[in-house]
Amino acid sequence: MDSDFTQIEQALRESHVALRQSREETRQMVERYLLLADAAQDALWDWDLVEYKFFVSDRLYEMLGYSKDEYDLCSADLLKLIHPDDRDSGTDGGMFHESCPQSEGAFCNEQRLMMRSGEYKWFLIRGKNVYDSEGKIIRRAGSLTDITERKLYEEEIRQLAYFDSLTGLPNRTYVMHEMLDNARRRVPDSKYRALIFIDVDNFKYINDHHSHAVGDSLLLEVTRRLKLLTGPDTWLARTGGDEFVLLQSTGNSLEFVDGLAESIVQLFAEPFTFAGNSFYITVSAGIAVYPQDGDNIELLMKHAELAMYQAKEAGKNAFSFFNNDMASQMREKVNMDKHLRDAIRNHEFHLHYQPQFDVTTGAIKGFEALLRWNSPVYGQVSPVKFIPVAEESGLIIEIGQWVLNEVFAFAASISHLGLCVSCNISAMQLQQSYFVEEVTALFDHYQLKRGSVALEITESCLLDSFEQSSQKLAYLQNYGLLIYLDDFGTGYSSLTYLKKLPINVVKIDKSFIDEIVENVTDRRIVQAIVSLAREIGLDVVVEGVETKPQYHYLSESSCQYVQGYLISRPVPEQQALQLLDQSFDYLNN
Repeated sequence: MDSDFTQIEQALRESHVALRQSREETRQMVERYLLLADAAQDALWDWDLVEYKFFVSDRLYEMLGYSKDEYDLCSADLLKLIHPDDRDSGTDGGMFHESCPQSEGAFCNEQRLMMRSGEYKWFLIRGKNVYDSEGKIIRRAGSLTDITERKLYEEEIRQLAYFDSLTGLPNRTYVMHEMLDNARRRVPDSKYRALIFIDVDNFKYINDHHSHAVGDSLLLEVTRRLKLLTGPDTWLARTGGDEFVLLQSTGNSLEFVDGLAESIVQLFAEPFTFAGNSFYITVSAGIAVYPQDGDNIELLMKHAELAMYQAKEAGKNAFSFFNNDMASQMREKVNMDKHLRDAIRNHEFHLHYQPQFDVTTGAIKGFEALLRWNSPVYGQVSPVKFIPVAEESGLIIEIGQWVLNEVFAFAASISHLGLCVSCNISAMQLQQSYFVEEVTALFDHYQLKRGSVALEITESCLLDSFEQSSQKLAYLQNYGLLIYLDDFGTGYSSLTYLKKLPINVVKIDKSFIDEIVENVTDRRIVQAIVSLAREIGLDVVVEGVETKPQYHYLSESSCQYVQGYLISRPVPEQQALQLLDQSFDYLNN
């Protein structure tokens, strides 16, 4: 009996020791938990979905600035602090849902909670689910980490990556990655969206001839005016130096897009003023419509830009809608560009020479070299078609170098005759930093005499950098080359060029000659140009002379030099040389 009591006593003693040890371990665990919870930078949370009880640690009160007396964060009141844009219709306001599952049972989410000051902080909400035997979630627990600084840093990086530093507008990266998706989210029911590609006409001219301060101020003014057309369904971005994009959600109709484009053009009817000076600027715009002109931003941008170039070709200060013909023309340009590259390698280019005739002496005074392309794919291609493609692609540089070499070689072969051979140069050639050195090297290589070669320029060569171009031409003129101003009378500032440019010869455009016999205005224009040129010591070549009445009128008007089909069409080199022995007595009959 005593032994039984002894065993029971021993068992009770051992049980008491074990219980006391368990209590101590529990106390230590609680102290450790409280210490960790107090020391942790994160707030801890625990949600019992069976009892529907919620707990957050005191750390969240510190983070948000609330006291327990004024706000109970261990209740549904916490959900009222969620930013409206982050809240959904679920029972937890979207705060503890599995928006970003990491592994089975674990999840994370990012949301903003309102502080006592009224500002918002960003939190990373991590959690883990506890399931019952049937797989139903009965509990969730985790932490809330303040990630506000990280979000601010990310926003700063995003600002640098997606926004233009000058205007503050979204940039091309934003357009290509986010603009269309944002429009779909913001206005999901819109059937159409119009993307308008806007380019400031002749912006480079203003930037180069004034200052970058003027250019920047102009871009800011362009931005300000375009913003007048924006609203909740409109996005505006700056995609390049003087290029802007406007995306408009148009609902179920495209009727007002035409009016919107017209409004864009009209925004620039008023001059732009900087430092007391007024500048008139215009814009050209191209429009592509989603989804009919493209179901992605790359296609829309490409097609809107094509339409913008169509507006520029039509005279600028206008807008144009994309159509499939533009895409066909672009494909044709791409194909022609490819064949042009092959043409350089395969020596498919050749020169024809058209004589310039001296009315006084009745003899040829020189030749103009004209480029021809005999393509195995296209046949004989007009320069009107392939020269613009070569200029857009930059191939005109390589082609122009070949032309210069051929022309200088031909000029050297007939230098003993005292004739001059001229050739056209493009604006792109003239802008090259090495152009002067290239020309003078050829001049020296072929040991040419002064006046044996002429370079023909048009006003388009001078628009982008007038001062630099004038200096280059003056240097070449002093070196022994002649400078011809081609297509005179067709530009808006030709008289300015006569005064400031180092030119020797003015070429009157064919458009003034076609009806010179019948049209009094054309006759007076030609007479005025000839008189003006003589007054300032310039020679005149009249282009496009095709009939004897035209020739007779010009000869009677003291025009000394003519060029045109009446004298000869452009012909290959050997035929050009044969023209030197030909009699032109028939011109006087």
